[in-house]
Amino acid sequence: TAIAFLHFADSGVDIAVVEVGLGGRLDATNVLTPLVSVITRLSLDHTTLLGNKLRQIAYEKGGIIKPGIPVISANQEPEAMQELLTIAAERKSPITIVGKNWKYEGTAVPHQPSQQRLTITHSPASALIPSGSQFDLPLAGEHQLENGTVALAALQQVQPHFPRLTLKTMQDGIASVKWPGRLDIIHPGDEQTPMLLVDCAHNPDSAHKLRAALLHSFQYNNLWLIFGAPADKDIPQILADLLPLAHQTIVTTASHPRSATPQQLAEMSADLGFEVTAVPNMSTALTTAWQQAKPGDLICVTGSIVVAGDLLNQWESLQSQLLSYAIC
Repeated sequence: TAIAFLHFADSGVDIAVVEVGLGGRLDATNVLTPLVSVITRLSLDHTTLLGNKLRQIAYEKGGIIKPGIPVISANQEPEAMQELLTIAAERKSPITIVGKNWKYEGTAVPHQPSQQRLTITHSPASALIPSGSQFDLPLAGEHQLENGTVALAALQQVQPHFPRLTLKTMQDGIASVKWPGRLDIIHPGDEQTPMLLVDCAHNPDSAHKLRAALLHSFQYNNLWLIFGAPADKDIPQILADLLPLAHQTIVTTASHPRSATPQQLAEMSADLGFEVTAVPNMSTALTTAWQQAKPGDLICVTGSIVVAGDLLNQWESLQSQLLSYAIC
């Protein structure tokens, strides 16, 4: 964290967007006094460290709220929202809630699953972003509409520090967003090959969002699921959301000491009533799925950031080999 701060200072960045590593209250990044604190949608994760109740997690996340510093929050479950409101009130920090002070809606772009139109339907009266403003958002998933609106609300908050920030520059910025590993289409598929999608869903909430996207944002014949996850995650709950969607599931492990073994994942799947194929690594998993999938099918790689990283790191070397199968 200190090295990152030094790098930002040496580089003379205009603005640094600093993501909390874990929790917030006790995180190393919390030494900063920000222009604005931003809290996205909270869910149960890292429960052994942060607590197994949303209120406890909100307390830890609310640790980044500094006295008098504005806060932007996504809409939260009632117990989490109340905790954040209490902390903000105690510290006299004005809080803006997306879903209340800012409202939005999204429109799908036909035949482009990773593209949607974000419309701000209500914003504060003095907002740089008036109601009715539209943004082309190149990210899949309904949850990204909320994330996009949270980002816009934060930009509105810091705009006085950056007078060159305009509606047009924000529209251009949103339109150029890239987020590797988040409902990320690695290969679009064609008349000879399946589509390849990677998403680093690693807890029940993100798995639920992935499930919603697979059901509503993507069109395909059969889903081939490649799954690997850290052993300390709520794997049965994640699998319960995803396994019923899959034509076939291949479980594997990532190159990380915390990863569950393929055998462990296969046993958990069997406990849920699903038979899966266990393989030792990502390249074998992807090759197995690719050789069996047909054009019009979708291969989805998911389960953790490490698994997503495994695929992204190997895709360039695997691509020519896999595409040759379609030509043969």
